[in-house]
Amino acid sequence: MNVGDEHYNSSAPVFLRYSTRLELLEKDGHSWKLSLRALTRLPENKQIKAEWTVEHFDAVVIASGGYDAPYV
Repeated sequence: MNVGDEHYNSSAPVFLRYSTRLELLEKDGHSWKLSLRALTRLPENKQIKAEWTVEHFDAVVIASGGYDAPYV
């Protein structure tokens, strides 16, 4: 998905986030636990604010973009 692709399928949930770093990926029973750090620039003083969140997913795909042919 690229920037500007919102019109492609507006009924699909959006899982794309910018300025977010995956800090820790752990197997948690039958799911995956992701510890994420989102960075936002505060408009009033130009400082960077870090917000930590934890989310759980059934599956994780690691797509680094370094290859053009998938190998599963």
